[in-house]
Amino acid sequence: MLESDFASKIESQPDIKEKLKPLLDDQEIKNLVPKLKKDRLLVIVLTWVCAAVLLGIVIYLIGYIQGQINAVIVFAVMFLILGLGITFNAIKRSKDNYGRHFVPKVVKAIYGEKATFVAKNGFSLEYLSSLNLFRVVNVKQEDFISGTYKGIPCMGCDVIATHEESSGKSSSTVTDFQGCIYSFKLNKKANPWIYVSEVRPYSINNSVFRHKVQLESIQFNEKFHTYCQDEHTAFYIITPQLEESMMNIEKSFQGEITFIFREEELVVLISGHLCEYKVDFNASIEKNLIAILNAVVPLSYVIEEMHLDHKFSLTEEDLSTIKEDKVANDKDNDDLISSLEPEDKDNNQ
Repeated sequence: MLESDFASKIESQPDIKEKLKPLLDDQEIKNLVPKLKKDRLLVIVLTWVCAAVLLGIVIYLIGYIQGQINAVIVFAVMFLILGLGITFNAIKRSKDNYGRHFVPKVVKAIYGEKATFVAKNGFSLEYLSSLNLFRVVNVKQEDFISGTYKGIPCMGCDVIATHEESSGKSSSTVTDFQGCIYSFKLNKKANPWIYVSEVRPYSINNSVFRHKVQLESIQFNEKFHTYCQDEHTAFYIITPQLEESMMNIEKSFQGEITFIFREEELVVLISGHLCEYKVDFNASIEKNLIAILNAVVPLSYVIEEMHLDHKFSLTEEDLSTIKEDKVANDKDNDDLISSLEPEDKDNNQ
């Protein structure tokens, strides 16, 4: 599957374009770049000066001792590695600081003023366990977004879940899941749950995975495994239009995708896809904005593609409105017929 250019799909929308425009002239972001460059340069210069001074002291102390040239080389290599390490760390910290200032502004532009972005945060372990799709032992979560798009509450982040396995004296780290997890408010209730996945779930003993459902599209059934304890619920929730949308989403992401419809929530897991914020404060604001958008907008892309802001079923309020409209229309029709009756009568005479 190819990675989609999400930025171009969302950025071209007039309302989003209007919200993003102020970021291109944001003085805080513009003023941040020279400050970060100055701080980074200061750290790098001080690091190498200190390394050179320390190395000089070491050489001076052991310079008169015969046969210690190897020690000088060892210390020189150590200071070189230390200097390089601190230099690369300074560059990374500068990029992270730039991202921490820029990314939340983009998130708020897309997902509303109350939206949040937290670099080191994610879902609760209880929530991840409830998905029944991978072991939840050692979990690292990053880049947590929470907000609303077109009236649909949504949240998501990158998740890496691992566990240790030992065999005799050796042990190894096994990756159970590495990708992103998105959660959306669903516009109709799915009970019992429905699992739609490119791969068979690992927790196959769970009762929900004993009931495989074949939906209307042959293409869809060839691509996805669908599980639900009630076939009627699966057909009610996953319409032919939704099947097409899910296949479009699958084509847009690298990695294996799973959809979980549970109660009034849709959970989307994409194994192998991470939302990396590839920012570089040496590049233009426009270029960084596109890089951030590609990491931020997959949430909104799923909402757009699956039309989660549309109503799939009629509520009691909808039925009441339809009933009132019908009564009003019937009355209008009766009045129209009554107004025509005398004219018809005269014409007949």
